[in-house]
Amino acid sequence: MHGTYMFVMGEAKRALEDLDRSIELCPENVQTWVKKASVHVELGDKDAAMADFDRAVALNADDADIYYHRGQVHFILGEFEAAMSDYSKSTSLDDTFIFSQVQHAVASYKLGNIARSTAEFCRILKKFSDSSESYNYFGGLMLDQQRHEDAVANFDKSIALEQAKPKGKNVLPMINKALVLFQWKQDLTGAEQLCRDALRIDPDCDVAIATLAQLSLQQS
Repeated sequence: MHGTYMFVMGEAKRALEDLDRSIELCPENVQTWVKKASVHVELGDKDAAMADFDRAVALNADDADIYYHRGQVHFILGEFEAAMSDYSKSTSLDDTFIFSQVQHAVASYKLGNIARSTAEFCRILKKFSDSSESYNYFGGLMLDQQRHEDAVANFDKSIALEQAKPKGKNVLPMINKALVLFQWKQDLTGAEQLCRDALRIDPDCDVAIATLAQLSLQQS
């Protein structure tokens, strides 16, 4: 637990020390190896990270979370085919976990397979119709293709699903919509208002703060 906290706080080396101590006490804990892999990635040691994942797989080859996180490492490193392989494995073990499926579609898009990626997202949106994340990610792909109306429609759907939550609302769809309004219609006022609304919901959202600052610079 303390190792995770240190990692979140940006103290990767101290986090690694804590995780090593945790492994000494309980070397069979799969999640500790997964967390250690993430720390090694942060420290720029890919080989060590992959060794950590291998150790986690050896402990429990049927843990979908291992393959998702290893896929994330491949994705960050631009190794999209390897990432897709791990996302597929994760989904085969747990097809209720949306993020492996979303990331598979995004990785496919990164490889230039736009039609395939779009088809994947259509399946995801049908299967997880109540998930704001799927609409938010798909909206991002629409924005990347300059399909602004489709992007706004997906972000609006994501925002509506988040607003329906009693607590723990994710404001990123609001920030993404703000970016569309600015890029598409140069609607600086509307974009800034969305960022302010997001900060009222989540005052500590770094992305909202940074985006609002960028928009303010554009105004001046």
